[in-house]
Amino acid sequence: MTLLSLPNELLLQISTEQSLPEINALLRTNRRLAILLRPALLEKLIHIGPSEYATRALCHLGERGDTRTVAWLLDRRILELTQTDVLLNILCVQSEAIMLTLLDAGLDPEVRCPLDRTLLMHAVEHGCTGVVSRLLAHEKGIDVNARDFFNRTALQTAIGCPQREEVVMMLLADPRVDINSPDEGRSMAPLKIAISRHLVDIVAVIARDPRIRIPPLDGEDTWLHWAALYGSKDIVSFFLADQRINVNARNQAGLTAYMVAVLNTQPRSIYLLLEDKRVDRSPGPEPALMPIHLAAMHGWPGVMRILLADETVDVNSKHSGETPLHTAIRFRQSEAVRMLVDDPRVDVNLCYGDEPPLNLAAGNMPVCREIVLLLLSRDDVDLGILNRGVPEGWDPGLQKMVLRDVVGHAQSKARRPGGGSYDGARAMPMGVMEQIRACRMCIPRRSGDGW
Repeated sequence: MTLLSLPNELLLQISTEQSLPEINALLRTNRRLAILLRPALLEKLIHIGPSEYATRALCHLGERGDTRTVAWLLDRRILELTQTDVLLNILCVQSEAIMLTLLDAGLDPEVRCPLDRTLLMHAVEHGCTGVVSRLLAHEKGIDVNARDFFNRTALQTAIGCPQREEVVMMLLADPRVDINSPDEGRSMAPLKIAISRHLVDIVAVIARDPRIRIPPLDGEDTWLHWAALYGSKDIVSFFLADQRINVNARNQAGLTAYMVAVLNTQPRSIYLLLEDKRVDRSPGPEPALMPIHLAAMHGWPGVMRILLADETVDVNSKHSGETPLHTAIRFRQSEAVRMLVDDPRVDVNLCYGDEPPLNLAAGNMPVCREIVLLLLSRDDVDLGILNRGVPEGWDPGLQKMVLRDVVGHAQSKARRPGGGSYDGARAMPMGVMEQIRACRMCIPRRSGDGW
């Protein structure tokens, strides 16, 4: 007797003794067995099948759009066999069509995945716009403001993911979504996340939304504080133009947005805030960082130009023993040195410890000749510093030789018609040349110097 001539009941009884691959081989034999054994295969899948087979079956049926069979599997708790990790895998690796079939088949839209994350969170994270739309329109309704283990909502998750502007806009368009921070003590507000990621369009939409909580005029961080912290030019400009914000508001730590920009070394924020005449430029009592020193350290010409034009700024103020000129020299910021030397208020002989600026420049190895020549372009520079104030361990002869080489180079350039200058070096004033001649006996001479 052939296999196919056996009664159906006997075939079904035989199938209960077979493994899943063996049953699959049987139903591939012909259409009759496929129709007959399919329920047996599914039952086997539910009761004793390994999770790998259950996952593959769920994805296959979902891809085909077999809502009825998927609903049958869900009713028999197939997710307990596959674990909810399969849902994340579907959204991350598989097709949106599978998840849409699962939802049509009755999948609970509020099912929680590992770390207490919802389907909506996973869908926005992976940019599954079709699933997001279906979940937001679900007839049972879902908690669009649910929080995961890290206290983040779906909106916060979407804003924090790259290239997810479309799903963010979908969430913002839903009136149920809370666009403020669900718990300010434990998670970052959606607007602050958007500012930190420099998402200008999303920032503008949230800030103009009537649901947004406008910060008070003083006592806590304003949106401008957040913008200054992250340094986006467009966003800082946007909030400076927002009349609802006090540009000089102080947060819980007593810091203005300008102080926050300085403390976090944000040149764009500092520059834009300085350009606004309403902004208080005070760095505060005992500041950890000084704006003009930062500009000198990092070579920010725009910031330096504004600060030097402000008569209230002390251009010779010392921070950790350094004036801005010392800082610019130490960090080899030639343009900053040039701007400081051009300001007659800057004392080019004020010492850093025992070292005046010229000593500092001559001893900064390797020597930046342009900076030394810039210092020499001031007629009030004191070359007598070469003979005093040399710190212990320094070789004054070395500094003198450096100065000799630089001066010799400048002289050779000055003697060359139309030769220009080296690295922007300027002609030395006669007073400086006279000082050089006066101390020539202290500088080791070399044949051909012409001194």
